[in-house]
Amino acid sequence: MAITGVPEAIASRITSPNVSVVEEKRKASALALAPAASPPTDGFFTGAAFVGAVPEADVPARIPWFSGWTDPAPTPAPIPRGIIAGAVRSPFRGLLPNVVVREVESAASTTTAANATFSLSADVGTALVELDGLPAECTAPAARAVTVPANATVTVELLVDCWPFAGATTLAPGADFMCAVAKHGPHCWGANARGQLGIGSTSDSLLPSLVSGGYTSVTAGVAHACGRTSAADVRCWGAGDAGQLGNGALTDRLTPTPVAGGHAFLAVSAGDAHTCAVKGDGSVWCWGTNASGQLGTGSTSSSASPVLVASSVSFATVAAGAQHTCALDRGGAAWCWGAGTAGELGDGASTTRLEPVAVATAERFAALTLRGAHACGTTAAGAVLCWGENLDGALGDGTNAPRTSPTTVLHNGKLSTVAAGARHTCAVSTGAIALCWGANAAGQLGIGTTAPRNTPTAAPSATNLSQLSAGPDYTCGVTSGAVTGTDGNIVVISTRSLLCWGSNAGGQFGRGDRTSSLLPAGAAFGLTFR
Repeated sequence: MAITGVPEAIASRITSPNVSVVEEKRKASALALAPAASPPTDGFFTGAAFVGAVPEADVPARIPWFSGWTDPAPTPAPIPRGIIAGAVRSPFRGLLPNVVVREVESAASTTTAANATFSLSADVGTALVELDGLPAECTAPAARAVTVPANATVTVELLVDCWPFAGATTLAPGADFMCAVAKHGPHCWGANARGQLGIGSTSDSLLPSLVSGGYTSVTAGVAHACGRTSAADVRCWGAGDAGQLGNGALTDRLTPTPVAGGHAFLAVSAGDAHTCAVKGDGSVWCWGTNASGQLGTGSTSSSASPVLVASSVSFATVAAGAQHTCALDRGGAAWCWGAGTAGELGDGASTTRLEPVAVATAERFAALTLRGAHACGTTAAGAVLCWGENLDGALGDGTNAPRTSPTTVLHNGKLSTVAAGARHTCAVSTGAIALCWGANAAGQLGIGTTAPRNTPTAAPSATNLSQLSAGPDYTCGVTSGAVTGTDGNIVVISTRSLLCWGSNAGGQFGRGDRTSSLLPAGAAFGLTFR
């Protein structure tokens, strides 16, 4: 039997090809000679420290680990461990507690705490971390590779794709009319010259009128509105001369009409005379007027049926403004397109864009709001940044100068439910009170005067608010209890009712009159909101 690669003196003593050493040649154990019992990286002992285990001439400085050269075989040193720590959150839902964080190889797991933090022990090296037990509206991301240091902690933030809260558009103020989803279904009220109330006529209604269709969310433009059912069926009504109803025609409709193409949309948003919607695959589709490129197709051609926005970005939500549109991708980054001469695209320029461009900020947003020629984004931490036109202080940064990139609203606390009007903006504070800023000629700030403000100012009787939305020159919010005044009378509102302030020229307060109000007043009489 010939064994190649082995010195003749050793080969003569080997009885099997599987025997790599002769016992009597072993002079000392590697355990005694090795400075440490750590396994070698390539499976062999190398170097002068191990030469004494066998004559150097026989096996020069290369001894297999656990090959039998050691007597006894040394106990391998324990593999060091480290800690993976961090938090799990969604750009649209914020922190996510009660989520299972698991290391794939060892199957070791932990659950995020109430503040969404976690800590997990793992072997040093590359670990794969996966998530389980997410809310139904969230998508589990692919397992993430994390480099674990020895006897130290690596901090990671695990981001999860979640769709925005359902029912976020249950209040929909139009130019001089309003639609809303109340406890007993969708209703509209106010001016109706173009059929924007969806009730089959062009007669105004100063009190809420039921709209057929069972919509769970609604949105309104200048003179048209759209509703979406829980089955993702979107229908529109009202002015259709610019194709903003999406039914393939250029005519007004007095009742809800299906959007062409059989699309299943997750969310829909109406601009002045165009409409956009997002699908489950992350694509955005728009229809209506396109003179400023607000449809995002790369051209200025209008369309009476849905057309695909020219972008490879996967979007999660969309918001339509006067002549521009913005959307959030699934990571919370903002993108805008359309008219940009007032800086409303937030990309650092004053240029119209026919396709989506990234807003110039590293911030990630949980929500967007648009109207007129400005836009605002809210972060998961409750900070608000705005950009665009600022003639009356609608950006809330303490100036009246336009901004071509996001500027922070001057407020020390957290804000939520931010709503942009034509030239004003409102939000809900941590104390559930409305704060407003910007133009105020119609009293749309709710502060009792018509003076504008360029920083957030409290509307004193707009309290206990859970929802808020803004029309061009008025504001409305849902309250669970407020004390307000109407024509000098004190009114105590204790149910989930609507408060409105500002212009009521079209009867958009829904209380049977056209009287405007400089302070929050009871509205949408007869309706209770969720």
